[in-house]
Amino acid sequence: MVKPSFNLINASAGSGKTYTLVFNYLQELLSNSNEDHFRSLLALTFTNKAVNEMKTRIIKTLYDFIKKEDSKMRYEISKKINIEELELRKKSERVLKNILYDYAGFDILTLDTFTHRIVRTFAYDLRLPKSFEVVVEQNEILKEIVQIIISQVGIEKEITKSLVDFVHYKIDNKNKESINDGLLEVAKLILNENDRYFLKKLRNNYLEDYRKTQ
Repeated sequence: MVKPSFNLINASAGSGKTYTLVFNYLQELLSNSNEDHFRSLLALTFTNKAVNEMKTRIIKTLYDFIKKEDSKMRYEISKKINIEELELRKKSERVLKNILYDYAGFDILTLDTFTHRIVRTFAYDLRLPKSFEVVVEQNEILKEIVQIIISQVGIEKEITKSLVDFVHYKIDNKNKESINDGLLEVAKLILNENDRYFLKKLRNNYLEDYRKTQ
């Protein structure tokens, strides 16, 4: 049986995906005879916060493998890779030291950072300057999108009716927030990882479905 070269973990917020990622990472890391195997591993996630959390969890879990008498994950991994827990503790200590000595080789990255690395590697072929930088101003992009939507008032019938209804809703609730700011706050939900599960459930809805919920 051929072992897959990568694993995909797709799960909603709060479902335990960080635990699963850490478990899979450490299982692969500790089952390899090369104690610098972490330099050959790559874990990708969406946000810098998730990157920092994963790195912290992996380091802390390895430390727990060394110091704690009882560790559920250590026990489970020892059974999975058929290594005695005592040997796994010793190996965890050697691997942890190697990671700390070569932290730059401990690659857990965001998808955009990984893509940026690839593009920079082929900058010459893509006719890009070697010193190019990618700047993403999230709020500025969302503001432009909101302005595009508002500019369709009086042109697109459905957009016009929806925004007029939105204004009436704000008036009825004595909400003094501007239309721009209100739409901007809603737009930010699209980029929030914790809200993706709920947004995905709304994809198949039509405009009429939302009006029925008013």
